[in-house]
Amino acid sequence: MRGRRARKVHVGIYRGKPSISYRDLEGKQRRFTYDTKAEAKAEAERVQDELRGPVRRCEMPYATVKEFGVWWLSYLKTLAEADEPRIKPRTVESYTWALEKHVYGTLLGLTQVRDVWHGTVMQHLAELGKKLSRNSVRIVRATLHTLMQDAIAQGIIIHNPVASISKAKRDRFAAPAPCSETATAFDPIEEAKFFEACATKAKRYRLLFRVYARAGLRVGEGRALQIGDVDLESQAITVSRTVHRKARIGPTKSSRIRKVPISSRLAGELREHISSLREQSMAAGRPSNEW
Repeated sequence: MRGRRARKVHVGIYRGKPSISYRDLEGKQRRFTYDTKAEAKAEAERVQDELRGPVRRCEMPYATVKEFGVWWLSYLKTLAEADEPRIKPRTVESYTWALEKHVYGTLLGLTQVRDVWHGTVMQHLAELGKKLSRNSVRIVRATLHTLMQDAIAQGIIIHNPVASISKAKRDRFAAPAPCSETATAFDPIEEAKFFEACATKAKRYRLLFRVYARAGLRVGEGRALQIGDVDLESQAITVSRTVHRKARIGPTKSSRIRKVPISSRLAGELREHISSLREQSMAAGRPSNEW
């Protein structure tokens, strides 16, 4: 995807240990440490090959932003649908939304990629800022930045016109976020009332809600929990996956595995729930590895 300019994987020292650092295909900074320098170098070579991937060329040097965007999205979709996805489908959905809804049908979308300069993009963001929220403008700007980076890799342009638009300049054009009431957590009385209501109206999800409240998991992370993720001896939950849109299982938001300690009371409730599930599974003659 990156053509002649593949992303660079750097080998160095982090907190006294050999490490590698790089930006993945979604632009997120990644850093991992290893016990030996040889392990770090071997992993750096593997990641570099993975980032480079198969090269696909765009034979449209005079393409408009819309034409290049259509080609670019089609290629990203092939990467997302591969056996080992190199980009999250949700990221492709975000790029598609930004381009199809807020770029293709505009003057910017009809401009040739090689004729786009930072003033063109700033004017476009200024128009979007009149009707979109600050976060939506941020997503459009980020999508255009990544699109132009790949246009550089394809040899269409030599400079990214979006790179010079800083966060301060972008936010200058964004409409202020609408005022809303400040969100507050349940106090002990409200929490007790909530779980009392769950006992009668949502008994099936009462324990899941308690896990959310006590372990601080995201909604998708709680839905993706399995029995093997619960360590009753050490009273901890291992969070390694989440449920994305369309019930698709994938890595967590940070793509990292973490251990969350739980109270003895919650551990006891989970022990009873797991025992009940195993009894039901044995009676039905099926494995009991999920909630």
